[in-house]
Amino acid sequence: MLSDILYYFVYASAVLLYGVGLDRVVVLSPKPSHGVLACLKMLLSVSASSAISYLINCYLLVPVHLTELAPFFAVLVFVLIAVFIEIIIRISAKNSVAECCVSFLCVLLGLTEGSSIASCVIISCVAVVIFYLFVPVLFAIRRRIKLSPLPRAFRNESVIFISIAIIMIMLLAWNVSWLNPGVLK
Repeated sequence: MLSDILYYFVYASAVLLYGVGLDRVVVLSPKPSHGVLACLKMLLSVSASSAISYLINCYLLVPVHLTELAPFFAVLVFVLIAVFIEIIIRISAKNSVAECCVSFLCVLLGLTEGSSIASCVIISCVAVVIFYLFVPVLFAIRRRIKLSPLPRAFRNESVIFISIAIIMIMLLAWNVSWLNPGVLK
């Protein structure tokens, strides 16, 4: 279980390697202050949707050999839970935190990568957490770009994506098992 958390939190970051919400995190990075309520709502909806979708997949779809319909049922479950939690948040906090695309992609990642209900929920929740932890990193990169003079040929978004690519290369560079001389023989 701990290995799943560390793998999806550090090495296989859902934002960097799977691309879950990469465009959305770049949009959110100029104002990272709204993240706590949205992260809480997303964690609640993703964990509940992942668990229920996994149970539907295992106990309803697998016995009748209809696993191709798993994303359809995941969408139905996710929409019902997300709308319910959104209504509760709007009534209690008088605030809207509607985010659908990234949440559903986290649910799908958990369903496809999880081998048990616990690993499915953990993978989905870690994907949500790493999404919201990456927003301050991009905010810091944006602030650094504003402080340094750039040539006119560069736009801020292009430098941000170059920085993301460098971070991805740094994450992937530690696995250099292909440099072992025994592998090439």
